[in-house]
Amino acid sequence: MELERFVYGSDVVESRKRFEESFGSDRPLTVFIRSLVGLDRNAAKEAFGQFLDGNRYTSQQIRFVEMIIERLTQGGMMQPGQLYEPPFTGLHYQGLDGAFGDADADAIVGVIEEINRRAAA
Repeated sequence: MELERFVYGSDVVESRKRFEESFGSDRPLTVFIRSLVGLDRNAAKEAFGQFLDGNRYTSQQIRFVEMIIERLTQGGMMQPGQLYEPPFTGLHYQGLDGAFGDADADAIVGVIEEINRRAAA
């Protein structure tokens, strides 16, 4: 029987069981890979492009969206709840709800959820 071998950094994981013990089995492989390589910056910018083109935003609001793009570029996915935590609360103490009105906040969450859904597909 051939032994499966996975390499992650300097660690060699010798079986699927060991891989799942090390990295978990609660998420699809596509999500795991996205967490390692992040999301292409252009893809993240494109996802928010329609949102940003729709209205005029303040420099604070544009920076808020840029921070989302940075987070997606690094981690590939994010939970909408993170928009109410640092570093986002550094721009407005209420996070997303303080920086944007309800309709814009809902649109931003919708974009993030779509990115997450595609990663899990």
